[in-house]
Amino acid sequence: MNFEKIGSVTRSIIEKIKNSKSKYLGICFALPLVLMLVLYIVVIELHPFGDGSVLVLDMNGQYVYYFEAFREAIVGEGSFVYSFSRALGGEFWGIFFYYLASPLSFIVILFPKEMILEALLTIILLKTGLCGLSFGFYLHKHTESKRRIATIIFSTIYALSSYAIVYQCNTMWIDALIWLPIITYAIEELIKKKRFVLYVVSLAVTIMSNYYIGYMVCIYSALYFVYYCLANKHDNINLLGEDKHLLKSFVRFALYSVLAAAMAAFVLVAAYYSLSFGKSDFSNPSFAFNIKFNPIKMLTKLLSGAYDTVRPEGLPYIYCGIVSLFLLPIYFSVKKISLREKIASAIFILVFVLSFMINPIDLIWHGFQKPNWLNYRYSFMLVFFFLVLAYKAYMHFSRKNARGLIISGIFILAFILIARNFELKSYVTSDSALLEKGAILVSLIAATVIFTLLFLIAIFKSDKAKRVSEVILAVVICGELLCNGAVLMRQYDSDVLYSKYSSYNNYIQDLRPSVEAIKALDSGFYRTEKTEHRKYNDNLALGIYGISNSTSTLNADAIELLGNMGYVARSHYSHHKGENPVGSSLLGIKYLISKKSKSKIASTNIISQRYNLVYSNNTHDVYRNPYALSLAYGVDGDIFNYDKDAYDTSFETLNAIVGYMLGSDSTPEIFTPVWDYSVKSSQCSKSKTDLSTVYVPKDKESGGTIFFKFTATKDGEYFFHPQTEYTTEVKLHINKASYGTYLGSKNDNLVSLGYYEAGDKIEIQLNTKKSLYLIKNVCPIWYFDNDEFTDAFESLSSNPQLVIDEGHSSTKLSGSITTTKEDQTVLMTLPYDEGWKIYVDGEKVETERCLNALMSFEIDNVGEHTVVMKYSPDIYKVGIAVSLVGFAIFALLLFLKLRKNETSTIAEEIMWD
Repeated sequence: MNFEKIGSVTRSIIEKIKNSKSKYLGICFALPLVLMLVLYIVVIELHPFGDGSVLVLDMNGQYVYYFEAFREAIVGEGSFVYSFSRALGGEFWGIFFYYLASPLSFIVILFPKEMILEALLTIILLKTGLCGLSFGFYLHKHTESKRRIATIIFSTIYALSSYAIVYQCNTMWIDALIWLPIITYAIEELIKKKRFVLYVVSLAVTIMSNYYIGYMVCIYSALYFVYYCLANKHDNINLLGEDKHLLKSFVRFALYSVLAAAMAAFVLVAAYYSLSFGKSDFSNPSFAFNIKFNPIKMLTKLLSGAYDTVRPEGLPYIYCGIVSLFLLPIYFSVKKISLREKIASAIFILVFVLSFMINPIDLIWHGFQKPNWLNYRYSFMLVFFFLVLAYKAYMHFSRKNARGLIISGIFILAFILIARNFELKSYVTSDSALLEKGAILVSLIAATVIFTLLFLIAIFKSDKAKRVSEVILAVVICGELLCNGAVLMRQYDSDVLYSKYSSYNNYIQDLRPSVEAIKALDSGFYRTEKTEHRKYNDNLALGIYGISNSTSTLNADAIELLGNMGYVARSHYSHHKGENPVGSSLLGIKYLISKKSKSKIASTNIISQRYNLVYSNNTHDVYRNPYALSLAYGVDGDIFNYDKDAYDTSFETLNAIVGYMLGSDSTPEIFTPVWDYSVKSSQCSKSKTDLSTVYVPKDKESGGTIFFKFTATKDGEYFFHPQTEYTTEVKLHINKASYGTYLGSKNDNLVSLGYYEAGDKIEIQLNTKKSLYLIKNVCPIWYFDNDEFTDAFESLSSNPQLVIDEGHSSTKLSGSITTTKEDQTVLMTLPYDEGWKIYVDGEKVETERCLNALMSFEIDNVGEHTVVMKYSPDIYKVGIAVSLVGFAIFALLLFLKLRKNETSTIAEEIMWD
């Protein structure tokens, strides 16, 4: 390595910084950041100015918890590789590389854990500023005569476009907005001057930051390469006079793209491994050709305040300032811009419009999967392109364009009124008539003022007059962006709700003393769950091991098993609703945190009768389950005969699993059906299908009620879990006391009715406003036989149990187990994952899939054995090896450039002047 040449590059960079003409780009960073902060303070009353927070949609339900786990992985006892806080446990690299791999994520370690929301706000604001900075960089590099105010204006619009504001909750996608202008510039430099450093680095970092959006950026890069070659004359993009330039440029582009992907291979391989657990089968999208929406509706999304929804029916968010609407038509009328560039630009825009509209193309952009809300996740690329064209038009704007401006102005003002009069729902939809009128009024006023200022800039001959008009234009556009952002955030809040600062902080802070008390009581390995839940990912924030989790990097088999056991579990989430002694004990849920409650529902007070109280404070009680089994324990070989499709109810499934574990000739009847019940309905018509009894409310507004009544024949606990043909959310009442919603996708769990004495009468009400299909010949009410349970779990507890040593980590567990028979099957209640390597007495043993979802292994000999479990997927090593090769090739290419005395070109490539 030639350190003298490296030093020369460094000195060149330092010298350029000192003499930089691009210092004004700091405003491109600071202005959108400040405006975004103002929006948060004014619109959602951000803490400490109110009780508002940045938590909305997935940021509220998922990402804040991932950031908590990320912080713990750096400064605490967590791990980037594996987490037991997921649904029974699972790889964490997939979550890290999908949600957290942005370099800015490390900001969370600068804040105490009590200030995680402040850390997230900081990340969001910095990313907003960096979006403006990177777009300013692109414009700065493309402007010979620097129009600083214009650069600041368009950079601010990019950073505060509707996409940037609405999709801000998915903060891991915003990195792509930051890098897109840089990648675009790098592609141009690669074509014109064969400079590759910036392209390889920026594309690799984009893929590393979020491989999902990185995939879309790769598609964009290929499209832009073709566009740039078509839009420019060959001599203009072949500055080095190279023979067969286009062919060689394509080869270079392809090879350097592959190199960037290779450098990011450790991310891509980890992502592939994560997706192999079921995400790729999460949906089965139709690739049938169909037009998704009327293109006229999409045009309204270019207007200020245009918000429809982030739900599946939502349209692309492509608003990028009313000024761009005036200037885009001007771009296509400017004579100094070549016809070939205009045609290429029109085709490029058309490609994106068709991508939005045509279903198969849209699916390709989204990785061949249908988005779960937040559609058209690549629409920011069209926003970027629109603004670049608008900026080009502005740079060529003169008196000659005044006529065209008047025509486009009349059209835009008319379209705003037409869109309102036709009440297009893609424009402004709000419960507040004032908000609707206000948004439209702002659009009209902003359009009128901006039109006037553009007209003055066009006709003024004085440079000073033009500059004054330009400054006023910048102020007006900032006001427009603030109004647009305010309308979007108000409607966003109405659509999906910004969570309160206290709703997160108070909840987590109230629970942490109980978590710390458990850790002080027990330093071993165990699972802990709660009877109250804020979101599915609470466990990640609290650092407890459990079964609740929600993530796009799901484990389908584990989720299905939990669902079969009576818990809420489907698609991409699982939840500790459906708590019962059998499931908790089998899965090793040793501690249960219960919020103190004065509820009249018997089932909320049953925990104190099931388990032993070990800790209490002002808000919560902690109970210990005396029958919770170890993470790994001996079971009978009959366990491999379990068939998940053989049982109609969760109660039968739980009985069967225990029976197979014990290897008994007959299945223990821990749960027994209560067939002696009656079913009646009120305000419902009743019919039957081959599978179900159907209850249809006579009045959809007031709904109808189905009554289940029975008399307890024995002292003990009773459970309820009707089977339905279709998901239908109802209101559940138990002996007149409200239980809340039930039988929806997020609460289709078995329910404890509470403890009753023989002769007690129990009434269950299901209030529904939709048709309810209850499957026939399946008993919905079951009795829990505590004596049968005790006998069964005393037997299971006497089976070999893995005693895990203290000092365990998320990727390595060690302990001992004593077997009393040869060929002992040991079940591990961890999801099956080939990444786990099991060593018994120093020898590696094979693992097998058990219960369709969990892991097991065999111990051949009788006696005490040491067991070591290590998590290290072999495929990770492949990814790391490929990345190292990629980095080595990149380093070699840099070295060769240094050998050719190209230090100055490297400095120029990464500097801004």
